Amino acid sequence: MSRRDKNRMSTSPQTVLDLTADLHCHTAYCNHAQGRMEEYVEAALERGLREIGFLEHAETGIDYDHRIWLTEEMLDQYWEEGNRLRSLYRDRIVVSVGIELGVNPSRVEASRQLRRRHPWDRIGLSYHFYWDGASGRHLNISSPKPGNLALLRELDPEALVTHYYEVLIAHLPLFLPDLICHLDVVRRNLPPLDHRPGIQSLIRQLLSAMRAAGTALEINTSGYEYTGHFYPSGWIVEEALRQGIPLVLSSDSHHPTQVGRHFDRAATEIVRILESRDSTAGLGQPD
Repeated sequence: MSRRDKNRMSTSPQTVLDLTADLHCHTAYCNHAQGRMEEYVEAALERGLREIGFLEHAETGIDYDHRIWLTEEMLDQYWEEGNRLRSLYRDRIVVSVGIELGVNPSRVEASRQLRRRHPWDRIGLSYHFYWDGASGRHLNISSPKPGNLALLRELDPEALVTHYYEVLIAHLPLFLPDLICHLDVVRRNLPPLDHRPGIQSLIRQLLSAMRAAGTALEINTSGYEYTGHFYPSGWIVEEALRQGIPLVLSSDSHHPTQVGRHFDRAATEIVRILESRDSTAGLGQPD
């Protein structure tokens, strides 16, 4: 792949993958990542990026065994530090400050308040915490912690995956995010079910809602660490491209050394998807 192709791959004026921006990074603020914001900025500079995008966790009303998101006071500190770095590095790199807004279906208005708390540069939408009535607590859909995972695996996987996509479909128009984070992260801990017609239909509904809202699809390279492939699956990317949904690239880094991780690998796979799409008629089939 040429340098020009690696830096920007376009299938249409509306669909561009930019390999010089990492738009989803976490720091020590979220209580499960390491490193100061400035260390991530310096790492991005070392990797030759033009933009480093922070997207810290914002949740409300979650009953979990420990906090892995920012309190409201910490969100304020994070915003202030991000703006300090934006000014300090303005001649060297773009520093953007946003939130990964977690859906809690029972706390929509409180989540809206977090969305409005600052003029965030970017809003990512995700759904991590499922309320499990049997255990009387939230379960983290993407956590491999043994206790959490054991309870998740007691549930009907198809019902949980169906619920996951239905929640995202229902809440996307309420929050109008800039991107959906790790769209099919449910395959980290649950069986891959996106070959089933009902699940495929829900994913396509979600993509259609994203197109209508102007929401981008995140190519999240942290998936390589946990599933051997970026999030989401290749057929979902192909369908997103067919619908004209823009792609954005992120490492979902939790340590400065992870900034920009696996970007070249993801670029190679995206090119294969584009070539496959161009050489075959109709929709791609699930991986």
